[in-house]
Amino acid sequence: MIPSPYWVSYTDIVYLTGAKPVVIKTDVGDGFKLQPAQLEAAITPRTRAIIISSPSNPAGVTYTRKELEALADVIVRKGIMIISDDIYEKIIYDDLPFYTLAQLSDELKRLSIVVNGVSKTYSMTGWRIGTAPAPRRSSPP
Repeated sequence: MIPSPYWVSYTDIVYLTGAKPVVIKTDVGDGFKLQPAQLEAAITPRTRAIIISSPSNPAGVTYTRKELEALADVIVRKGIMIISDDIYEKIIYDDLPFYTLAQLSDELKRLSIVVNGVSKTYSMTGWRIGTAPAPRRSSPP
């Protein structure tokens, strides 16, 4: 699942895995932030993961800890994986603290694949150097 608006290549990346992306349209009235009720309504028995990006490109959405915790309640209850795109973690201009779902609990850490790199933080946009720490298991819980 991918909250919209989203980075242009997310859907193609999902297709490359053989999966089908499900886009969840967010609302300007909610600051383009995915709401827990939206997430819960979009999850089906075929759902395997959600991509969360905060701060995000293109919308600039930055979730607070409380907002992430509310999404985490749904994610944990439904047992889906998290792909956390944290590439913009150092690029926050309004002094909000950065949070990623994986840091909120050991259970969320076990459900998370955290994608990050140096290209944005260190203005190395042509370089594709990154990390993707993930749990050792090969399938969702």
